[in-house]
Amino acid sequence: MNYRQGPLAGTRTRAAIWIALCPAFLFVLLLFSTTQTQAQANAGITGTVIDQSGAVIPGANVTITNDETKIANRAVSSNAGTFTVTGLNPGHYTVKVEAAGFKTNVQNGVNVDVSTQATINAAMSAGAATETVEVTSSGVALNTTQPQLGTTIEPEVVRALPNEVGGRGRQIDSFQFLAPGTTGNTFSHRLNGGVDFEQEVVFNGIPFPQPETEGYTTNVNPPYELVREFRVERSTFSAQFGLGQGAITYQMAPGTNQFHGDLFEINRNSFFDSVGFFNSKAQGGSGKVPTDHENNYGFSIGGPVWIPKVYNGHDRTFFHYSQEWYKQNSEDTRISTVPTVLEKTGDFSDYVDGKTGLLIPIYDPQTGKQFNFGGKLNVIDPARISANAALLIPSIPNPDRPGSGVGGLDANKNFTPFINPHIQHVFGFNIDHNFTPTQSIHYSQWRNSYSNYSFDTTPLVVQPNPLNSMKYEPALGSGFLLSYGNAISPSLLMTAGAGWFGEINNQFNQTKYSFPAVGQGIIPPEESFDGQHAPTQWGTSGAWTQSINRKLGISLVNNWLWNRGRHTFNIGGEFRRTYQDDNEEQTAGGRFQFSQRTTSGGADPSTNGSSFASFLLGQVDAANRSNSQELRLRNLDFSPYIQDDIKLSPKLTMNLGLRWDIMAPFTEVHNTVVFFDPKIPNPAAGGLLGAATKFGSCTGCAGFSRADIHWGHFGPRFGLAYEINN
Repeated sequence: MNYRQGPLAGTRTRAAIWIALCPAFLFVLLLFSTTQTQAQANAGITGTVIDQSGAVIPGANVTITNDETKIANRAVSSNAGTFTVTGLNPGHYTVKVEAAGFKTNVQNGVNVDVSTQATINAAMSAGAATETVEVTSSGVALNTTQPQLGTTIEPEVVRALPNEVGGRGRQIDSFQFLAPGTTGNTFSHRLNGGVDFEQEVVFNGIPFPQPETEGYTTNVNPPYELVREFRVERSTFSAQFGLGQGAITYQMAPGTNQFHGDLFEINRNSFFDSVGFFNSKAQGGSGKVPTDHENNYGFSIGGPVWIPKVYNGHDRTFFHYSQEWYKQNSEDTRISTVPTVLEKTGDFSDYVDGKTGLLIPIYDPQTGKQFNFGGKLNVIDPARISANAALLIPSIPNPDRPGSGVGGLDANKNFTPFINPHIQHVFGFNIDHNFTPTQSIHYSQWRNSYSNYSFDTTPLVVQPNPLNSMKYEPALGSGFLLSYGNAISPSLLMTAGAGWFGEINNQFNQTKYSFPAVGQGIIPPEESFDGQHAPTQWGTSGAWTQSINRKLGISLVNNWLWNRGRHTFNIGGEFRRTYQDDNEEQTAGGRFQFSQRTTSGGADPSTNGSSFASFLLGQVDAANRSNSQELRLRNLDFSPYIQDDIKLSPKLTMNLGLRWDIMAPFTEVHNTVVFFDPKIPNPAAGGLLGAATKFGSCTGCAGFSRADIHWGHFGPRFGLAYEINN
């Protein structure tokens, strides 16, 4: 991307003000509308009311009642006989249609899935309204109004299929891989052949904005049982979806008018495990069962909240609460490679070919001759051992198992025992409150905390030994959702909502250690070895000091659904604002690489030399150190849209829509973004065009603080849906 001040730069201030005012505008709509639905959630029921001849019946009264809460939604068929009710919680419903001169039509057990509209057409029979024609639904309600492709993972499936417990307890996002076209893992996955980090995530109709790894929710996942149902959209046709290839939409579990709950415990213990093939004594292992103790337990409870009933004699407030704990005690049993006791003194007389038993020579890089001290080949004069190497030698553990390679330097060190606790605690709740038969509000909140230790390399040693590679990794995720809906009239429905999603994902080196070879260093450097006679790497990979990664995503949504004749309009917009404070102190401790080539020689240098000998001499093959400063990144997006679903006939629907994504590129609070500008002269290159510059208005800076907004991101939508049969 070229960061430049283009012809639209002069409009930035006005555009920024306009975009910034959009959340306030949406908030005003929320407050002052004469406003039972989930914000922007398009789960619902649509259909056409007809008589036995196929003629449409306008003005029919449609009542859609949730079988679990007994909360009713109402609509009136249009002059084209159509009706639509959206914002329904997934579940089973009873649809009753009444019209003058016709028998009452009742359809039971209508299933509504998350993010889909079930089509229920009512064929009315002539007769008295006191007579009833009752039909039991097939349980599978077709979506005949939208052409998008997707897979719904229903509660029955979630309950029936096992979710592997390992490392983080049960995770609701792992089920998306049951959907066709989803590949990868929960961190990095793809839909329909797309690229990584392009999946939209929606909770209760509210998008989850991420500044860095879009679609990755593990650190922010709600409790497993707080989610009732979700759907993987492989093609995000509706104009309400955007900024991603594919989407996963979650609907939170509502309470019902009956109390219900459950308790669970999932236990795994080494007592039930086997030694395993690679850990058996026959394979050189310890012969002991690896430590793996896991315990995942929790509970859920839901039901009505007692508040005086205000309509229909039914409860109007419902809740659902879930909480679970997870702990896994694991042990990293990988084995390492260390030099022998003799070799740590500079004596490589045990460095022999495992097949021939012949001594493998090491050469003095100063003279090119094989080392010879006191008349003994392959022995380094102790005075030649570097001061930095001498400082670390006492921290190198001795071999404690037989090696199978040259010089006994091949997998000759058992792991250092360390029970690693993986601890997760997740809780959350949902509240649904119905003010009146036409107004409702929904609130969800959850918190996900997790911590564990990790080893960058095999657990050669643990803290406080300066050669350890341990990092402590705490993570914390939170979600807050508020949504509101109002059926202003039988043909006009307004929904609005807001989401706040926070994530902290940190990593901390576990050793503080001042090493003379690294000026002002506070952790051990990474030291790695290549070529033959190479010990296991020491220190954290990349010599990290710490990684501080804080993210926040805020989203506001507003949608107006208007039924007019054959048309169902959805008009609305989304506002997203993301924050990321990131400070990854990589390579702050310094990196040193030692090579066997430094101490090789003779006719075939590839067959001799020792990278550990190069370390003792302080002969570094490569070294680097870098530091980083904290970046405080900010960006925003505003996306208005309009869509018209036109029922050309009870069987045929045409979809027309347009979405406009106005995305303001990242800014950095202190303008610490450096980039290459091909249009400015480079003094160091004799004035040739092309030089580094940075955001800001300082001397030599670019004069602006972000890239241009691209105003042409329009996304047209067109689709057809035809019901072949029921």
